[in-house]
Amino acid sequence: SEAHQAEIMAHIEALRPHLDVELKDEWNPIENRGSQITFSPIGNTAPVDEKMKYDPDRRKRDKLMEQAPFVSEELVVKIGGSTSLDYIHKDRHKGTNVQKLIDLMGWEKAECVYFGDGLYPGGNDEAVIGVIETVPVTDHLDTYAKLQAMLS
Repeated sequence: SEAHQAEIMAHIEALRPHLDVELKDEWNPIENRGSQITFSPIGNTAPVDEKMKYDPDRRKRDKLMEQAPFVSEELVVKIGGSTSLDYIHKDRHKGTNVQKLIDLMGWEKAECVYFGDGLYPGGNDEAVIGVIETVPVTDHLDTYAKLQAMLS
């Protein structure tokens, strides 16, 4: 909603004084994905090598959230991927979406697995834990290797 977008944009503005990088519009730091808004200080479309070295241990984003906590009745923010903060509705997240997909498709939970790089407290994949089996990964190559190992 427009109210949610305004709430998120106000928080992003509150984060700006604490950033250690200058926002580059050409790298798309704010991306409205419909069901979530993603903020990446370095940019959602920054070169991969820049993204990989920006905040590999999540400390920068953890510190940002300590310096300017996000308080909302309906929204939450999760650390996502290698550079982003993902703002989502607290009742509509990856866990509920995975469950809905399983129900819609008529799948058995025991036959499903979820690979995620944010399967930790506060991570953007945390909500899937407990819904189905989860496998923590670091990137697409790690995902491929772990999937191959599961299938062999």
